[in-house]
Amino acid sequence: MDVWDARPASKGRILFMDDEEPIRKVAQAMLSYLGYEMCLAEDGTAAIRKYQRRRFDVVILDLTVRDGLGGLATLERLRLLDPGVVAIVSSGYSSDPVMADYGRFGFLAKVPKPYTPEALDEAIQPLLGIRSNTLSLRSRA
Repeated sequence: MDVWDARPASKGRILFMDDEEPIRKVAQAMLSYLGYEMCLAEDGTAAIRKYQRRRFDVVILDLTVRDGLGGLATLERLRLLDPGVVAIVSSGYSSDPVMADYGRFGFLAKVPKPYTPEALDEAIQPLLGIRSNTLSLRSRA
């Protein structure tokens, strides 16, 4: 039996948004292997369209997107659709103010690039099964 055949049943539905295809593919492989059901989006507009069709347990949004909606603007629009959206911010720029103080901007966790399966799982696991709201966001910030 191959190690890739030993995946657990789905632990949750994840919407992963990043403008770089290689990053999307790596994240999809890691998160699928960890047992998550995946949906990928190349920018905020695509992420919003996919979220309109189907709610996700957690969304992971890249902060900086060339030629499209980045993570912060996408989260603002997703909150209009679903005030309880559970969002993780992602970036390779660890000194960015949003990464440094993600709760103040409405995110419930952060995951810096480059990813490891463990870092992704550690960011997602505590958020599964919760619904965010304005009060919980303020208490976490």
